Amino acid sequence: PQLADLERQVETLKQQEAKEEANNQVYAKKFYKPGESGLDTEASFSVMFDDLIEMARYNSVKIYSIAYNYNPASDIFVKNAPGKYNVCQVNMQMIASYVDFNEFMKSIYKYPYLIGIDEIELKPYTKNKRILLINVELKLYSTN
Repeated sequence: PQLADLERQVETLKQQEAKEEANNQVYAKKFYKPGESGLDTEASFSVMFDDLIEMARYNSVKIYSIAYNYNPASDIFVKNAPGKYNVCQVNMQMIASYVDFNEFMKSIYKYPYLIGIDEIELKPYTKNKRILLINVELKLYSTN
């Protein structure tokens, strides 16, 4: 009986470890690596820009303003690994319903490459409280 108890405990621990490993893989994001080498900073993000805009369009989120800031000095990767990574800070102003914005955020979460969410500001539209006016600051990362 003691051996059987120990075997059950070992099996339980193995299952817990496998579950933790699976959870860790969900959160592990890769840096985007452009297919071509030698691209300038802006070109290295073209695929991620397209994906981001497509995610918004697919989730019925209307983007009415986008501003880009490449390799901001305040970013930790720019500070600690200069030249190794490209960083693009994207400031977007959008309009969406609560549900559509939620789905957009889920698609960012599911995106296979690292997108940092620095800031989200939500304000209900005064004429229709079910519509949100949204300011989002994201950071996209790619390797050189």
